[in-house]
Amino acid sequence: MNARGKPLTPFETFKARLEQHLDELLPGETRDLHGSKVTVREYFSRRMDGAWADLFWAHCKRIYDEELMRLIKAVALVSLDLGDGTENTLTDLRGSKSGISFSKLHQTGCLNRRMLRALEAILDYWSGIAADEWSREDTAVFDSVTRRELSYPELAKFAAFCAFIRLHRLPADRESLNRWLRVISNLVENSDIERPSDFIDALRSLGQLEPHMDRILDYLAAGSEVTAFNRQQVREERIKAALIMKSETWRERVFAAEGHDYFKGQVEFLLKFSGILDHWLEHKAIAWTRTHRDTFPIIWKRRQLSLMETGCVVSTRTSVSVRCSA
Repeated sequence: MNARGKPLTPFETFKARLEQHLDELLPGETRDLHGSKVTVREYFSRRMDGAWADLFWAHCKRIYDEELMRLIKAVALVSLDLGDGTENTLTDLRGSKSGISFSKLHQTGCLNRRMLRALEAILDYWSGIAADEWSREDTAVFDSVTRRELSYPELAKFAAFCAFIRLHRLPADRESLNRWLRVISNLVENSDIERPSDFIDALRSLGQLEPHMDRILDYLAAGSEVTAFNRQQVREERIKAALIMKSETWRERVFAAEGHDYFKGQVEFLLKFSGILDHWLEHKAIAWTRTHRDTFPIIWKRRQLSLMETGCVVSTRTSVSVRCSA
């Protein structure tokens, strides 16, 4: 029974059992709370009854057990230990229509150090955002992961979000976070991640990229390894990374092109028509002539008009027409 004299909800049961095992799952770890060192168990308990509860009350406006359990399930799915039995565990958890329990997550090894630290980090991250400072991106991530089951592509993008928050001290650097998520979103949106094996491969690739997340543009432009994702999109991200680092104006051009609703971050045709792709394939680097400098915005505008005329685009954004000094 809970404090209201009613049977424990699935979340209340999960919380009670998790608190019993936290010191075993994260042995020897302590946390800072209001200027004092406390055990992990005490930290989770007090935060779950305090700031984290306030977070969900503010967004859900009602009992939020189902929303929080969806979040826990999603964090578990993106934090799986990648081994021989991963695909079976993944399929089992995603196919569980009656929800998840502490016993299921514990028995399958899902309550690992990475999962628990990620859960703690993202709850601390979201609860630390003032009500009037929530970005559109933060709201979209919170709403999607707490209100419904995520598809494999959505889970891959959520995995990238969890990894960044887990590996950085709060408050997180929003600019660095957005750079990382932009790249991963482009790779995910334009890759085939529809089967359990595809998702597991994506998790492995993200694990390889994690050490480079703060300098992801440098990593891509240098031609360093990226596995699992669509080869053509990886190539495009390498070229765009070099463009973005070249000047602020090129950054604005690339972002404006990617921001078009129709393209979903895939704009290699602009690089091809402007000659930039062929230049990259020949030199594996960016060394601009005046022609390359001027052609990109012209081609973008022409291509946009062409798509509008053929009815492929319903809504458009302002084309980039600023000349580049680089």
